[in-house]
Amino acid sequence: MDKRYVLILIIILGCCINLFIISNSSDLIGSASVECGNYIFTMPQEFSLYRSDINHVLLHDSKTGMYVDVYSQLPAWDTYDNKVKEITKEGFTILSNGTIDVGGIGVKTIYYTNDEHQNRSTFFFEKDNNQFRVLMNNFNMDNDRNDTINYIVKIVETTTYNYKR
Repeated sequence: MDKRYVLILIIILGCCINLFIISNSSDLIGSASVECGNYIFTMPQEFSLYRSDINHVLLHDSKTGMYVDVYSQLPAWDTYDNKVKEITKEGFTILSNGTIDVGGIGVKTIYYTNDEHQNRSTFFFEKDNNQFRVLMNNFNMDNDRNDTINYIVKIVETTTYNYKR
């Protein structure tokens, strides 16, 4: 056997090992990226794309029944303060609210229950001079609150401008 074949086999083996390492450590491989307006983000792993519009994406987790709505390019009236006023006006119960720091980005949060006693949470954040709102519903406040925080952290961290547009 010629020495060149051995060299080729060593190169192929090295490439296969590198591909294995990359695929195991990458967040984007194994997770789907979703386009929302001029931005893209990586979906949390348990979720699938349920519906997508120009500036709105609806994700669904079939195991828990949880829904996540992501809105980009919000109108001027769609703000955290107006949402708190709307929730209070509608007579919903605010369970908690505050701000979460995600890598230097302040994410304003509101956890509340609606008329059907479903738990909901709304998150507002600004990234790249654009306002985003994320609405999560159909979850158990006692058991799934940490999951909702993990999901919003994943969405905020992976949201980037889509330069392909």
